[in-house]
Parts: sequence; C-alpha cells; structure tokens
Amino acid sequence: MNKNKRFLKFLIIAIACFLAAAWLVMLLWNWLLPTLFNMPFISYLQALAILILCKLLFGGWRGGSNKRSCYTPTSNQEKQMAGMSDEEREKFKQQFYNRCKDKWGCDMPDDNA
Repeated sequence: MNKNKRFLKFLIIAIACFLAAAWLVMLLWNWLLPTLFNMPFISYLQALAILILCKLLFGGWRGGSNKRSCYTPTSNQEKQMAGMSDEEREKFKQQFYNRCKDKWGCDMPDDNA
C-alpha cells in the first residue's frame, strides 16, 4: 500500500509540474511574442497544446544526460575486454566501431589520446 501512495503522490506532483509548465509557456508567450513578432495572445489550453506538441516533436524532460559517445565502454564491456588477448581486443574494438559507425556515424577513437 505504501508503494501505491508514493506512486500516487509522484503522479500528482508530475501532473502539477506539467500544468505549471503550461502556465509558464502561456506567460512567456503572452509576454514576449505579441511584442516582438506581433503574434496573438494565447489561452492556457493553447499553451498546454504547444507544450504537448513540443514534447512529442522534440522529446525532452529526460533528466540529465545518459548519452555516451559511441565507443565509451560499459563496465560489462570492460570486464569482457580484460580477459581478451591483444588480437581479440582489437577485433572486438573494430566490430564495435563498425556497428557504431553504421548507426551514429562515429569516428574511430585514437587509442593514444
């Protein structure tokens, strides 16, 4: 039951933050855009729709950056590479680079750097 209460509390806070963010979008829009670009004023529901649209188009609110470069090894990869010979390690690095290059267009890292 305690987990349910915690989840409900989190959900209420998350919704309140989202609604507050929509209010902030409305305030900023109505403060800046009519003056700068001769745009119309918007209502709260329009600001909420803009916020949802931006969330859908651009993602966001993920909290921190979990992104790594393509070739940053994880702890599992480091453990796996620790037991490899130099030849196996180079083969592994090349395979990892080829997968990374195809997906993200990364450059091969310089081992001397």
